[in-house]
Amino acid sequence: LRLNGTTDYVNLGNEAGMGVSNFTVETWFYWTGGGTPTTSGTGGLLSAIPGLVGFTFAHSLWLLVVSAFALGFFLVSTSPITMQFGAEITQPTPEGTSNGLFQLFGQCSVVFVYIMEAMKDKSGGFTPSLVLSIVLLVLCVLVSLRLKDPAFVSLPSENTAEADAPVSLHPTGG
Repeated sequence: LRLNGTTDYVNLGNEAGMGVSNFTVETWFYWTGGGTPTTSGTGGLLSAIPGLVGFTFAHSLWLLVVSAFALGFFLVSTSPITMQFGAEITQPTPEGTSNGLFQLFGQCSVVFVYIMEAMKDKSGGFTPSLVLSIVLLVLCVLVSLRLKDPAFVSLPSENTAEADAPVSLHPTGG
């Protein structure tokens, strides 16, 4: 199916004939034209690495401030992209629900910082809390591997002739 980009369109028929009051139209397309390319946010995540390294090994206030700025700037800039991606992969869960859960678990990480402080060993090391982090990470991976995708069921149509009708292309230009 090729559209000219200005006057061609696809007619999906009368929505009342589908037997549903609300529906979503989703498309997949392969763009061959010009325009501005976008990324998935990996550039922002990769750009945050120097800030993370500087933040980790900072021995002076100015390096700590610059590193914290770089880390925050690049990680916060990717937040909308990751939130949208998370909402798309958790479909059919409503976007507000999935984004709310992402925010909640992000806030729970603050509690984990306090747990890390409480679990320090006698020498002041974070080995016990890092072991706990690894155990929790392994458990999360094991649980996620056991999850199954839900089966999507098509709603039956009252008018099967219209439901089986092909999508038509109506070029209006010459």
